[in-house]
Amino acid sequence: MSLRINFITTQSLTNVSGGWSGLSCSLYQHLTKSSLLKINYFGPIEPPIRRSAKLVSKLRRILGSRGRFYAFSEERLERVRQQVETARPQADYDLFLGVTPWIGCRFDRPYGAYLDASFRTYFNNNLKVDEFCPTDIRRIELAEKEWLERANHLFWASAWSRDEAIRHYGLTSPNHHVVGIGGNLDIPQADTWGGQPHFLFIAQNFALKGGPVACAAFQTVHLKHPETKLIILGQEPPARFLHRPAVEYAGYLRKSEPDELARFRSILASSFCLVYPTTSDTIGQVIIECGYFGCPAVAPRMFAIPEIVLHMETGLLIDTPFHAPEFEKAMLWMIEKPDAYKELRRNVRERCTGNFTFAAVTRRISQQVATVVPETPRENSRTTERVM
Repeated sequence: MSLRINFITTQSLTNVSGGWSGLSCSLYQHLTKSSLLKINYFGPIEPPIRRSAKLVSKLRRILGSRGRFYAFSEERLERVRQQVETARPQADYDLFLGVTPWIGCRFDRPYGAYLDASFRTYFNNNLKVDEFCPTDIRRIELAEKEWLERANHLFWASAWSRDEAIRHYGLTSPNHHVVGIGGNLDIPQADTWGGQPHFLFIAQNFALKGGPVACAAFQTVHLKHPETKLIILGQEPPARFLHRPAVEYAGYLRKSEPDELARFRSILASSFCLVYPTTSDTIGQVIIECGYFGCPAVAPRMFAIPEIVLHMETGLLIDTPFHAPEFEKAMLWMIEKPDAYKELRRNVRERCTGNFTFAAVTRRISQQVATVVPETPRENSRTTERVM
């Protein structure tokens, strides 16, 4: 028997590069492999944001007032609701990717969501409270709290994000399940690192992910170990960082492009250590992707990162608040403790390939969904359907 599940997302299946879009594709593709589920892809549900709403928010800030969350305005949430409720296929269960875009929806069947953070957690980590209208924030939070409380399942990427939502919203329902997260890469067959002392920094936002700290720490490390190199992937950093010795910018490599994906994998495979001094994050998915190749990380002891990185076992954790010298010390430790470092490589690959994969995530989701939907006689089929 297979249960019919609508996989409802704001993302297209054609964008497989990284971040939320890559996560959406990876989660969907692995759900289709479940023998318990028959998956209908329903998306992308992304009605355009009205230019007038953007303009009003901008004018409010120019005039000294506070902006509004036009992406989650009552008008746009209503358009999302109408699109979902009038066009979604018949199914036993609706599974949403994320939560805030859907808080205007109401349901006549079981539903759940896979999410890495609530609106409040995202807001705290990325935005400034005094730049937005308090009543607008409160409106979104109240609607989201009700939506979360009514859900049959909330599938969290981490215990940290679950606990943050429960604490912020005072959630009381027993519907929370930590199912983990995976990397948006196929797992290599082996660790093929050739001994190169190449440190790695990856970020779509150089500043927020700690690029200046990584470069400052590496500068001192390189003075002591001239054979080292720092490779930067993602957003191009300011020129002043690229002019430093042994710092190389390898570009913004898209996983959707075969040649760029091959280059990305090659860099991860040859990397000694991921330097990740992030100050704005949820779980640090790039840590998992590097771990697939046996590359350990130096990262802060915050967000959900300690759920991935076990200190002195699969990487090194830095207490907060931190500065470049703390990362420098950890980087030097890895260079100067070769036997301990090799153990880190073995451990991080084993942990990431064994625990942090979307195959494991979707297995946990499938098992939970099957407990809430009554089993009915139906043709056993793993065929998937696409809508929209």
